[in-house]
Amino acid sequence: SLIGLSMSIYFPCAMDFIAENFGKGLQQVLPTVMNIVTIQLIGMHVLSGKIENHFGPKSVIFFSVLLLGIAMLTLIMQQLKNLKQGKTN
Repeated sequence: SLIGLSMSIYFPCAMDFIAENFGKGLQQVLPTVMNIVTIQLIGMHVLSGKIENHFGPKSVIFFSVLLLGIAMLTLIMQQLKNLKQGKTN
């Protein structure tokens, strides 16, 4: 549920970001992005299943929390970089 909660806010924000940046080409970009997201989601589930089978369910939870932490740090670092450069997005 922690992963689902973290993804619940990201997806609508990502769709809004795509709509803002690809105004005229949105009809071509959005299906491609949705297909890439679907393929990555399938790959993530396959990978987490293999990790669980090999190392156990606790390792999948640890791995998920670790990756969420890395993603959060990456977003914070990007935001700090944008603030230093004077960007307001």
